[in-house]
Amino acid sequence: MTMRLGLAVTTLAVLASAAVIGQQSTPLPSGAPGEITQPRSPASPTQVTSDSTGTIRGRVLRADNNRPLEGVRVRATTGALAFTDAEGRYELKGVRPGGLEIYASRSGFIGMYYGQRRPRDPRRGMELTAGQVLERIDFALPRGGVIAGRIIDASGGPVELASVSLLRERFINGERRLVDADSDGSVNSRDVTDDLGEFRLYGIAPGTYYLAASPAAGIGVESSRWSVRTDATLMTLFPGTRARASARPLTIADGEEIDGIAISLLPTSLASIRGTVAMPAGASSSVGLIVIKQAAVGLETAESVGFANGGFVIPRLAPGRYILFARSNPYFAIERVTLDGEDRSVTLTMKAGRTLSGRVTVDGATPTGLAAANVSLVARSTMTYSYIPNSVAPRGILSADWTFKIENVQGPSRLAVQVPTGWAIKHVVRRGTDITDALFDLSDDLTDVEVVLTQRLTTVSGVVRDASGQPTNAAALLVFADDPGKWGVLELDARRAGGRYVRRATPARDGRVNVSGLPEGRYVAAAIEALDGGEELDPELLQRLLSIGTRFTLNEGETRAVDLKVTAFP
Repeated sequence: MTMRLGLAVTTLAVLASAAVIGQQSTPLPSGAPGEITQPRSPASPTQVTSDSTGTIRGRVLRADNNRPLEGVRVRATTGALAFTDAEGRYELKGVRPGGLEIYASRSGFIGMYYGQRRPRDPRRGMELTAGQVLERIDFALPRGGVIAGRIIDASGGPVELASVSLLRERFINGERRLVDADSDGSVNSRDVTDDLGEFRLYGIAPGTYYLAASPAAGIGVESSRWSVRTDATLMTLFPGTRARASARPLTIADGEEIDGIAISLLPTSLASIRGTVAMPAGASSSVGLIVIKQAAVGLETAESVGFANGGFVIPRLAPGRYILFARSNPYFAIERVTLDGEDRSVTLTMKAGRTLSGRVTVDGATPTGLAAANVSLVARSTMTYSYIPNSVAPRGILSADWTFKIENVQGPSRLAVQVPTGWAIKHVVRRGTDITDALFDLSDDLTDVEVVLTQRLTTVSGVVRDASGQPTNAAALLVFADDPGKWGVLELDARRAGGRYVRRATPARDGRVNVSGLPEGRYVAAAIEALDGGEELDPELLQRLLSIGTRFTLNEGETRAVDLKVTAFP
């Protein structure tokens, strides 16, 4: 077998139009894909449907050679089920009317929803009415790939019951991380080694992945030192490293098999964090303490830590970066700790949170036509945002005169404002200085903050089209500032996550898309074939799109029309 190493973006072949069908020797019914055909005659049983149900017909082919696939399980989300015959044809009968999606799957191939070209692409739904027949709902399924190999210890012996995981790279919370490849259900990404240390991952969609292995609890080199936390912190990445930058990616094509992979598990020196919590005089000794593991592999993890008499011990931690966050309102402490196998001692000195206060206006005037009860302000901690939800984050109290006060702001924070639909945050100023994009790390109270709202929203709207010029929703629209310095600025609107100057939108079924509420300025718009959640903030991606996107300027209250063709991933 051939092993391909290196980063790549692989485009899956998919059949969703008559163009590919036209390559087959067996003709299909006339008409366009998804055509609604009325019954021709009650004497023709293949064309007659019940008055209360409909029929869906199509064909499933192999993506690599366009040959028919027999035995494919085709299922409608409303419950109807059918299997393809020797010519790859299927017919779903008695389908309940309404909105639905169709999914096709078979062992050895990658399952797809109708309209997908990749497993993570948007699905193309459809509407079926009673008595109607939908024709040519066709699929092309790629073969699943295989990665196989062996996990060994430092002496070359097999490691039994080791966990083997397939990972893919994603941009999360401002940095690149490796996460489970099966997070969207498109890949069989896990296996456990047998007594020979062997593993086999199958049904893998074409793409670029990283391979990782970790020991079972209590098993492996220096087994007494393995942490009972068998998570990403103990993973050894192929070909034998814990550093993501040194890991070697595996690129697998449609149906390709990569074997002969060997990973020698690295021993881990575990360490402890010991510490004390120093409270102000007269303060309560009741403190909540969590430890957050910052991971380049996998997602951040957090767990509560118990302590007594002002002291705590967090044992058996793998090397890496950690955040200790202690809280006892109105006091808090935050400490960053990096472990490299040696025990660390820390003192968490609790201090009081600060107050942020000011007023809400509409271009300097008291808001009209807007109820104060429909506006809320939150101070989001940038260090602990994932573990302190908005429900417990410091919230502003907005008075009838539109002044507000947010008490107990703890650590580096950003002001987030939630406003009703039709309103947006124009900017935030303090004593004439624009602090809209500022990060607050308060050593003292911050007063005279003015949050300026507006109803003069900007709008970017248009249609996304495929290479043939037809409207499509199998894409992601990105609209982002042409200034790279703005890409990392977080959203101020508490209803949304992501960037203030970067927006992602998925087109509707007819390809139409709308993005509203961006700050005025210069922007770039681009439509690309596939995009995982969070990747729209990846500066490397945005930098590549700068040269191929459509540039335009947005003024306050302006609507800008765009008509974009989907661009292959650069």
